[in-house]
Amino acid sequence: MTMNALELFLLGRKLAKMGIETIPSSTVSALPPSASAVLIDVFEFPNSSIGEIAKRTELPQSQVSAAVAMLKDDGLLETVSDPDDRRRTLVREAPGIARKIRSKVDVPIDKTIAKALASDDPDDLAQVIGALEMLAERLAPRILKLSHEDSVS
Repeated sequence: MTMNALELFLLGRKLAKMGIETIPSSTVSALPPSASAVLIDVFEFPNSSIGEIAKRTELPQSQVSAAVAMLKDDGLLETVSDPDDRRRTLVREAPGIARKIRSKVDVPIDKTIAKALASDDPDDLAQVIGALEMLAERLAPRILKLSHEDSVS
């Protein structure tokens, strides 16, 4: 079977919904959608300007600015002057953010995956979790690095 673009999109949505379902509601999933979009974008593209974030998230610059201000107040993001153009502000995750978020979202996914598979077969579960880990390693290595940051501290 060859996966097409629609199937990839639908799989991505299904995985995102499963992630949201698994994350405790008092954490990142409790953020307004615009703030979640900004936070995720900054994790993927650190040291981005407000304009760059707005373009990628397709949110108005004013909404991105408001989300950044809120996330900065919450200690999740920080802003710095662009060394190449002091008029621009760059946004990045705050120091130690991976540790803060990991402590809240470091929950096992086994039950969520088993529920989606409608199976408790340990081999099925191990195979799917292994495939997800391989995809994450190959497609989102920076996110994995963030999620394991400070784990040796």
